[in-house]
Amino acid sequence: MGIPEWFLVRVREHRWWSAIQVLSRPLLAGIIFNVVLLSTHAPAVVDVLRASQLGSFFMDVLWLASGLILWLPVLNPDSSLRHRSAAVRAVYLFLASGALPMLPGAFLVFAESPLYKTFELAPPVLDLKPTTDQQVAGLLMKVGNIPILWPILLVLFVRWSRADQAVTPPPLTEAPPVKDPADDLPIPVEVSS
Repeated sequence: MGIPEWFLVRVREHRWWSAIQVLSRPLLAGIIFNVVLLSTHAPAVVDVLRASQLGSFFMDVLWLASGLILWLPVLNPDSSLRHRSAAVRAVYLFLASGALPMLPGAFLVFAESPLYKTFELAPPVLDLKPTTDQQVAGLLMKVGNIPILWPILLVLFVRWSRADQAVTPPPLTEAPPVKDPADDLPIPVEVSS
């Protein structure tokens, strides 16, 4: 991924390397990403954090860190931390960043009133009402990852298919001839006296 090997060698020696190894596990990375995503879209959390510059910065740092953690099992610069199976990486990526993140987007789209007081009081953007703005944000959240996610999933599935074809022998077009076990028996020799 563009990180030179000498840099990875130095990073592996750092005391934080064991944490990176743990965070690169697909199940844990997916859970962390989705817990951050779901909790930072809860109205109580958003209204508290977005009320101040420091809170907004904290939320942005959480999103950035959880996004990096999400991609560790898929695009880790150290191949020893990436899951070896392209199929597992594709399924993980679909579930962790494709299926579950639709939940907060659905809440935003189908809410009849603004969920966040902070944005309800904010000046309108493009003369959109707060509810309309929230619904547009929810739609972007539901479908905005498609141009990024689906091409990567396609590449992973193609790699998985090619790896599977390389390992699987081609099917036989016709059955090999069946050898009669009697052909291997010695021919009896008659001795005449």
